[in-house]
Amino acid sequence: MGVKFVKGQHVDFSDLMSKKQTVFVFEFWATWCGPCRQTVGHLTQLQKQYESQNVIFVGISDEDEKTVKRFVDQMGGKMDYRVAIDRTRKMNENYMQSFNVRGIPHAFVVDKEGKVAWHGHPGEGSFGVEIQKAVNARAKPSIDHKSMSEEQQNVLSVSDIKSILKYHHVDFSGAVEKQDLLDLLRTKC
Repeated sequence: MGVKFVKGQHVDFSDLMSKKQTVFVFEFWATWCGPCRQTVGHLTQLQKQYESQNVIFVGISDEDEKTVKRFVDQMGGKMDYRVAIDRTRKMNENYMQSFNVRGIPHAFVVDKEGKVAWHGHPGEGSFGVEIQKAVNARAKPSIDHKSMSEEQQNVLSVSDIKSILKYHHVDFSGAVEKQDLLDLLRTKC
């Protein structure tokens, strides 16, 4: 999406969104913005809270790399989430402009389906609640197992079968073998 990461591991947004397992929080900010600076600690706290739950926080600025890098370096561990520069302004176009947002800081919670589940000021009380809702939501599996023959179902990966079972709220904790999972898939979904 035309971003360059200046802090944290590079993320391929399109690839992760296609897997429907990750929630993203994109926060648009700038180094010169006082209210943006005030939300840094809160975002760091939320990133730590959700890092084991497939939530990726990315602070996105459209400023030059040198300015952003200097600010991020000064913040150190206080700003403990990914930071990227929107070089092509594609992220700005896809989120800020699409939702007619002009002010920063502004955050977008993008659910496992790749849809904006919430957007607003990251200091709002509902921000954390909306992240939790997105985490708890089950992504619809990309595989239509009902239209498959048994032979086609047999070659599904264990991970894909578990994903379908989770989506349908089927308990598979007693399943030991792949065949056990396939039996649950065929009888419960």
